[in-house]
Amino acid sequence: MEGQKILAWKKRWLWPSKRMIFCFTFVLVLLSFFDKIGVGIFAGFIVANFLAYWLYLRRKSKLVRQLGSLKEHECLEALSQIADMGEQAIPLFVQALETPLIRWGNWNGGKAHELAVEGLGLLKAKQAIDVLCEALEHPVSSVRAKAVWALGEIGEPSVIPHLIPLLGDCDTVSNQAATVLEKFGEGDLVHAFKKALSRK
Repeated sequence: MEGQKILAWKKRWLWPSKRMIFCFTFVLVLLSFFDKIGVGIFAGFIVANFLAYWLYLRRKSKLVRQLGSLKEHECLEALSQIADMGEQAIPLFVQALETPLIRWGNWNGGKAHELAVEGLGLLKAKQAIDVLCEALEHPVSSVRAKAVWALGEIGEPSVIPHLIPLLGDCDTVSNQAATVLEKFGEGDLVHAFKKALSRK
């Protein structure tokens, strides 16, 4: 049993380290071919960033990594499995929201963030209201729209001030914000806002 643990440790840390050493060596060889040192440093910086992202993602749980998979069925399966954990799933969804917003290899950060927000909404996780309010400023509009939906599912009226500015966002987000605000009984506010926008 102890031997299996050691082998698992080697697989997890030593084999990726060998890949890192290979990549680092490759970068050094690449740098030697460049006449201008600035270009070489730039190339090394790019490779180092991708290695850092790769290592960061490797430390996340398998289900969190699957949320950002490019294969649709893997994403949805991971969402379902995490959501089935109930309240224990909340830290995993929050962890997914902290992953890099990049698309690289088999990783789509935007999709992972969107599904994490959706999962928090499905769980009606009041503990995650602050995280969802932060997601309202996410650079990806589909994540912002899903965060609005999730806050509507939770049904906490204290988020109304966070939703009002989103009425001026892109159509997807503003329509979702209008729906949720109407659900909170703020239909008059929504109509007044839309009327003011139509005058401009």
